[in-house]
Amino acid sequence: MTRVYTSGVFDLFHVGHLSVIQKAKKFGDYLIVGVHSDEDVESYKRTPTISCEQRCEIIRNIKGVDEVIVAPLTPNNDENFYLLHRIDIHVAGNNMEHMYELPHKMGIMRYVPRSPLIDSSSIIEKLKGE
Repeated sequence: MTRVYTSGVFDLFHVGHLSVIQKAKKFGDYLIVGVHSDEDVESYKRTPTISCEQRCEIIRNIKGVDEVIVAPLTPNNDENFYLLHRIDIHVAGNNMEHMYELPHKMGIMRYVPRSPLIDSSSIIEKLKGE
């Protein structure tokens, strides 16, 4: 069984998030989705609109998702993370290549196209403008 991992903030869940999750599932049999904690997100972006617990619940209820974990932004320096979760393939959007040195060196990194039309930040900006 091939275990696939992808992760994200998944704040204000939208079709772009769904697309990455669906593409990740195609790489294997068992899909683990990591959701970044509120604290991690606040450290580099902004306070999430939706709590980590609620974001996990949303992801848990998506067809094809087998497991949801609260995950680090990038497990880039922690090979044990990959061993603990028995991850065979790590999938991320192709705009994030600079963030995944360790899984790239491990030969398990795969990239998928990200939707250029939508992201949570643009949704928030649009809502602020109305």
